[in-house]
Amino acid sequence: MPYDPRWADLFAQERAAIVQACGCRVSAVHHIGSTAVPGLAAKPIIDILAVLQEPEDGVLCIKPLGRLGYGFRCANGIDGRYYFTKGNPRSRHLHMYPSDHPEVGRHLRFRDYLRSDPDAAAAYADLKLRLAARFADDPLAYATAKDEFCARIDRLATGLHQGTE
Repeated sequence: MPYDPRWADLFAQERAAIVQACGCRVSAVHHIGSTAVPGLAAKPIIDILAVLQEPEDGVLCIKPLGRLGYGFRCANGIDGRYYFTKGNPRSRHLHMYPSDHPEVGRHLRFRDYLRSDPDAAAAYADLKLRLAARFADDPLAYATAKDEFCARIDRLATGLHQGTE
């Protein structure tokens, strides 16, 4: 669907609730994914990245997050991740990682690159719309078909990041 400026407010509400529920076990909570990029079309699911103080803190967040309506989905295919979903239909995805997990930097670089490059964001929106039509009944194929584009953006973003150090 087209970008909805309310997504930023919905994230802010979730962020506050997550911080309250998990306390000092999380050091940062970021809005990631397409809903975090102003102007970008997206599925109306707020993707959230929480950075854990310690790897084992994820286990201690499961019950408090459950009280907020988040269902724990284990690592869901990514070692070191605590993955949660909320809503029916799903309206939130919460990815929790230790601070040194490579997915933390990858998610933030991707988001920041698209925020800073309107042409790349437009190309990504176009790709997503074409793939959504093509793979309407196959979310895994849709996600896999985006991999090459996402990997290219990550290489570009990583190069920019390394050039500033």
